Amino acid sequence: MSRESDLAKLVGQARLAYDRGARVFAAKLKLSAWNPPEHGEIEMFGESIEAVEGQGWRLDQWEVAADSGGAACGYPLFRRADAGIQDRI
Repeated sequence: MSRESDLAKLVGQARLAYDRGARVFAAKLKLSAWNPPEHGEIEMFGESIEAVEGQGWRLDQWEVAADSGGAACGYPLFRRADAGIQDRI
């Protein structure tokens, strides 16, 4: 898959979850050949977060861990941007 198709898939999943009324959306953002691990900005992560937030979500929590193959992945948890304080409890 290309970087663009991965982002399009993520945006589609975020939109579907929002449209069906989900209160949270969790994603897996994998580092790949598109962004070699080094110091500095990880552009792919920023693009992905902006794209999901553009579908009505706001980043709430973030975890980084290796997946089963040993690749570094970000696991962001998003909450609906229109959620009230009671929805965050």
